[in-house]
Amino acid sequence: MIKIIPYLAYSILLMWVVIVFRQFRTKYFYYFLAWTMADLATLPARLIFHSRTNFFYPPFSFLALIALQDIKFIKKYWAILTIIFLAVCIISLDNNITGISDQLIIGLSTSILHLLILFMFLKELINSYLYKDGVSIFVLVLIFYEVTIVAKFLDFSTGFLFEYTYYIIATSLEIIIGIFFIIFKSDDKRLILQSE
Repeated sequence: MIKIIPYLAYSILLMWVVIVFRQFRTKYFYYFLAWTMADLATLPARLIFHSRTNFFYPPFSFLALIALQDIKFIKKYWAILTIIFLAVCIISLDNNITGISDQLIIGLSTSILHLLILFMFLKELINSYLYKDGVSIFVLVLIFYEVTIVAKFLDFSTGFLFEYTYYIIATSLEIIIGIFFIIFKSDDKRLILQSE
């Protein structure tokens, strides 16, 4: 079963590269770009160093969170955001600072960041329903995708489920979701369910 994992990793990497080009100039382009950069950094490092490279995920998850913010917010708080980003990088790379296992730190910090992203998507979904008279299927798929990420990294940090089995299941779901992101752009009007 472990032999399938490298093929899943290559599939995910290729998929994210296609997604980022497909979502160019859309609202979520930088969110998808952060994930593409994470996989582009992680896979080569894993192949070169033959070790786990999950320490890349918290910094790139933070970048994905920032990518969803309003540009005015980013400009106003750029110094604080930079300090937080550097702290996330340092803690992710050196677990001697916290004295807690790197698997727990990386898994929990990534899960927390993606819970924040999940809440942002939920807020957007509720606002679009209340104020724009419609629900975006694209945002619903993003919410489902974020749930799989949170679950995957919580499993990674706790080891509650069988890590590799769950990884394969979650990654397979993410590939299906990725195909959706390749087919549909976030601004596709056909993906709006009008409320009555």
